[in-house]
This record gives sequence, C-alpha cells and structure tokens, in this order.
Amino acid sequence: MTIQELFNSIRLAIEQENYEQLKAIKIFKPEKFNWVRDIFEPHNVAQLGHQNALIWKYNDKREDYTFNDLSEKYNQFLNYLRKNEIKEGYKMFSQFPLLPITFILYLFLIKGGLIIIPAATTLEARDLAFRFESSFPEVALADQVNAPKIDEAESKFDKKIKIKLITEGEREGWVNINQLWNEATEAEAADTRPDDDLFYFFTSGTTGMPKVVVHTHFTYPVGGFTTSSWVGMKPGDLHYNISQPGWAKFFWSSFFAPWNMGATILGYHTDKFNSKEQLQTIQDLGVTTFCAPPTALRVLILEDLKQYNFKLRQCVAAGEPLNPEIIDVWKEGTGIVIRDGYGQSETTAMIANLPNDKIKYGSM
Repeated sequence: MTIQELFNSIRLAIEQENYEQLKAIKIFKPEKFNWVRDIFEPHNVAQLGHQNALIWKYNDKREDYTFNDLSEKYNQFLNYLRKNEIKEGYKMFSQFPLLPITFILYLFLIKGGLIIIPAATTLEARDLAFRFESSFPEVALADQVNAPKIDEAESKFDKKIKIKLITEGEREGWVNINQLWNEATEAEAADTRPDDDLFYFFTSGTTGMPKVVVHTHFTYPVGGFTTSSWVGMKPGDLHYNISQPGWAKFFWSSFFAPWNMGATILGYHTDKFNSKEQLQTIQDLGVTTFCAPPTALRVLILEDLKQYNFKLRQCVAAGEPLNPEIIDVWKEGTGIVIRDGYGQSETTAMIANLPNDKIKYGSM
C-alpha cells in the first residue's frame, strides 16, 4: 500500500461513517513524506483543481481560491524564498489575523520543509522575545499591526531575522508580499522525512511559562483525520471553524481536517464577533459543517435560529465544557445536535462524540 492509498482508505471510511473499518486501518510511516507533495497535490490539486479550496470573507469583501489557485501561490512563495537563500529546516514566525495568505503560507512551509511557528495576534513583544529565546526564526511574516512587535523582540538579540515579509504597505526592513507574485508557479517539494519537525506550537501557559510543543510532517496531517472523523466531514463540504491562526486548534479544524477530505474551508475574518452576521454568513454561503467554542455558541443561541435557512449537516464544539442547555437550544433552532470534542496542543482531537453516537448531553 502506498501513502496515497492509505490516505484514500481513511478518507473513504470517514466519508462512509464506517468507524469500525477506520479502527482496522493500520497506519504506516513511509521513509519520506511531504503532505503537500504526496497528498494535497495528487488529490486536491490534480483531481479537484477547479473546486473552491478556500472562501475568505471580511465584511463585504470576499475572495475565492481554487486548489489550482493556491498551488500557484504557494509555489511562488517557495521560489521567492529559495531565491533569497532560505533553506529547508529554517524556522518561520508568523503573526497576523486570518487572511488568504494564512493558508498559502502554511502550504508553502510544508512543501518547502520549513518549520512553522505561528503566533496569536494577542501576543505582545515580550511574549515573542520569550519564544525567540528557544526558537529564533530565519523568516517572519506579519501585518502592519504586528510587525513592530517582531522588530522589538528581534532587537533583544544579537542576530537578525534574514527576511521579514509584510502583508500590506511598507515598513523599513520588510518586504511586501506582493513582490512574491512575480515568481514561477511551479516548484519542487523538499524531500522531507516523516519525523522532521514541522510545527513549533507554544502552549497557552495557564499553569506556568509557555512550553514548546513539536509536531512533525507526519503526526499532524495524519492526526488531522481524527478531527475529520469527529466533525463528520465529507468531500464537497463547506467547513467553518471559529478559530484564529496561532493556536493548534486552527490547524486541526481549519486546515488539515477539511483538506484531507477534499472539502472547502471558509475563512471568515471579523474585527468583532457579531452573532447576527455570523449566522447570516453561515446561511448565505451554505456552510455544511461548523465548529465553534461554547463561548461563541452561548451568544449565537440568543438569536432566533429558526429564522435562518441553514444547510448545516454537522455541528461540533471544543475548547471548554459544553452545557446541555446550549445543545438543546441549538437543536431546537437548527435540528442539529452539537457534539463535543477534546484535544490539546500536544495532540489533535483525542476524545469526541462521533456522528450517529448516542449522546448524553454535556459529556463525552
């Protein structure tokens, strides 16, 4: 069995909700593995190239990207940095809100064999300096709001970030990402090993200083299938997950889980959470699978859910305990039972109520 056949067999079992078959599949680790080269390109790009991979929305602005579109962009990104002597194994630090470049960046980093250090936009310069002590990056990408934090953190050290990229406008010492789009649209993937480092997440630090959590080229893409199973995703779904880049949960549910299944991702960027706008967007774009933290769901259920014509098929929640009252109100308004799931930065989804499970509200 090839690695592509392994992923296909997992994908089919999840699509058919055949979880007994899923348990029987034996995972093996190939000698070399690059998820973009070995899975994303032969399945999503080659077979689903003209399908929407990403719908990005911000206020009245909307941008759609097919799998082919993303492929061209992440290859241009890779070619630009290679031309500027950024090599496999280098670390890249990112801090900016949810933008289309978010997804292009992560695809490029995987294909190029770089290490991803994502950071939430809420982190300050002192938080970045703490991270730089153990993982000083060779490359950085930020927007105008967060770039000064990176400059300040960098100034605490006697070395420099080799290339700093900015999402818009100009800033001294930074390169606008629009310069990347003149590069060739094809690129060779790094010949990465499955145990090569891919992600350096930092824990939230609730009981002490944040600690580095390492995930490899194999663990997170394969582990993403646990989230696909929990959500109950199928090819062709439009999946919306309320999560921000910088946290591990984003990669579970806004990256690997949907794209492992050939689904479309909704990246909905907002300045402030507005329940009416959230529900209207879910209705208007035809979201079929939805994941949200209970904090967001508590606000959403205050609206009249019955006035919306949703296309929702599955709804899940994670991040904190889900009260039975929320499940009741959501089911009454949408006809869908919200199912709980749990995982950590050190893992993907570990415990969950699966589709068709008999559920005791408020427990897993």
